[in-house]
Amino acid sequence: KQIKLEDIHAFLYYLTETYHSKAATRARKAASIRMFFSYLTQKAHLLEVNPAQGLETPKLDKRLPKYLTLEQSKELLEVTKAESGDFKERDYAIITLFLNCGMRLSELVNINIKDININSLQRLANQGSKSITYTDGNTCYKVLTGLYTDEKKVLEDKFQELSSLHIEKVLMPKDLIVKDGLLEGYTMDYFKDSKNLSDFYSTRFYNIKDLFESLKEASKILRKIHDSGIIYQDLSFENILINKDREIRFCDIDGCSYKYYNAPFISLLLKCFLLDYRKEKVYLSKDLDKLSMLVSFYDIIFDEEINHISKRKYKELSNNVGTLKNSKELFETLLNKKSLLTALPYLDEIIDDSDDYIVDREKLLTLKRKIFRF
Repeated sequence: KQIKLEDIHAFLYYLTETYHSKAATRARKAASIRMFFSYLTQKAHLLEVNPAQGLETPKLDKRLPKYLTLEQSKELLEVTKAESGDFKERDYAIITLFLNCGMRLSELVNINIKDININSLQRLANQGSKSITYTDGNTCYKVLTGLYTDEKKVLEDKFQELSSLHIEKVLMPKDLIVKDGLLEGYTMDYFKDSKNLSDFYSTRFYNIKDLFESLKEASKILRKIHDSGIIYQDLSFENILINKDREIRFCDIDGCSYKYYNAPFISLLLKCFLLDYRKEKVYLSKDLDKLSMLVSFYDIIFDEEINHISKRKYKELSNNVGTLKNSKELFETLLNKKSLLTALPYLDEIIDDSDDYIVDREKLLTLKRKIFRF
């Protein structure tokens, strides 16, 4: 009964320092601890308060994939081709796709014949965060998944309304893919060699000046989107793309609200902040998109959701970053659950052009975050 959340954190840190336990091991330990205290609290009624209720799962390491040499790949294909049985053609096709496309098992399993053009399309990981997207090198083919028939009809009508719009640096729907009278997807321009903003700036060291220049450009594009009468709604840095030349494009416009066509989606990051933390309802307005950009802004800088950023950490970084120092009042307003989130600024309004500072993400991490991140 004397155990607190801090004791559990200390135990996980002890595993890291003494036994050099990997993230996967600590994740299993954390899951077992949560289940144990949940049983003591909810089933056995031996505890009134569950000390592990706020226990997070350590973030698992991203491992580089192991790969075969060219000779090993050829040998594997020959063995598969020479095998006997009713499914040798299927097995050969599976191995060929794995070796030539570099796709994951889950991606291979989820591909259906009706979803793709057999003329050798490449599946994309970045251009489209909510659905399956392919490219032939020039055009993207986005396959809409998880929509009901009536939702597809509404989306098709919305696309017809959007067809007259051209917004610079926004990957708008071009041609609709319709099968048996139902919308199955759409095409858009292919933004080559791009990543989403979150992945692009996920390195340990990054220059705050480069990041802010990209965010200013994205903010200016958002202004143009709003000027066109669109509320992006399902907006995060996951559907803002950047290429190696630091050019910016917006994608996933199908989740927007336009005229009398509303969408039921908001980003996970905004949902956690607005619904879970502030306990507020969602109202469609430009401020909703501005708020999405702001919470994503703090998340990409601190690698932590805004409501988890400590005042000490904020002050420490703001000593070197004028934008954070100048927007301290805005930061506190967002965290104050009683404040009204109206007339919010665009990101380009708060960014200080003189900021030029190399950020080391690891130095920003608290002991708790080091345990659960690495």
